[in-house]
Amino acid sequence: MSINKFIILAAILTITACSTTPMVQNNGHIIRQSKIDKIIPQNTTKREVTKLLGSPTTKTLFNEERWLYISSNIEELAFYKPEETKREILQISFNDDETVKEVKILDKQDGKNIIISEDKTPTHGHKLKAIEQILDNFGRFAGTNSNNNKHHP
Repeated sequence: MSINKFIILAAILTITACSTTPMVQNNGHIIRQSKIDKIIPQNTTKREVTKLLGSPTTKTLFNEERWLYISSNIEELAFYKPEETKREILQISFNDDETVKEVKILDKQDGKNIIISEDKTPTHGHKLKAIEQILDNFGRFAGTNSNNNKHHP
């Protein structure tokens, strides 16, 4: 085998190997089960949770206070659209006395897909062209003299 054919074959194998191995991105908090096990409902406080896990990804304040620690894995293969392969959410809700009420672990199946509307709200009114806006402003500033005071007797 000639050296040129060997280089071409090596390049093809390298490109093929790179394009079939997905790139994995780990996003968010990576929380170990051993840390979750240290959180005891009715006993562990918010301060202890913060020391143990750090600040939450987000907090909800609707009905009861909940802290969410969110992590996800996203795989990207060659030119394909990136895909979320794993999602974990540690949800910690608190009592009024700031002790842990409940600890839940949610995954991708617990989520809901939300379809974002592409509709636009129409606005009523007159749309001015650029030249109309420029000409309209000339009348507004004409005669603005500081000596021109209408409140003189």
